[in-house]
Amino acid sequence: MLIVYKDIASPYVVTFIIGYVIFLLIYVLSLLIKVLINLRSFIWEQLRKKLFTFFMWFLFLNGSTFLINYFFIDSTFELWDLSIPLGLAFGIAFADLLFKSNKEITSD
Repeated sequence: MLIVYKDIASPYVVTFIIGYVIFLLIYVLSLLIKVLINLRSFIWEQLRKKLFTFFMWFLFLNGSTFLINYFFIDSTFELWDLSIPLGLAFGIAFADLLFKSNKEITSD
């Protein structure tokens, strides 16, 4: 953000930004793989509870965003308005899969 704000123009800056974006993509991919590996050891009832939690948080956050935009901003609804509630609900519901091992998941 500082690079864009200060308008720094250098070949090293472009290399740094490309490297940082590649790092972020690899990090997100590794987190996704870890979640999918831990998700395989879930029992159907545990998965159903997680999905229910996800949908309830998504509906609550999406409704809150819609009401705040309707009363305070007076803007129309756009598809991009779903991205923050979707990410937050996913994070709230499935964050424990990142930090627990397979043995801890199956014992819950």
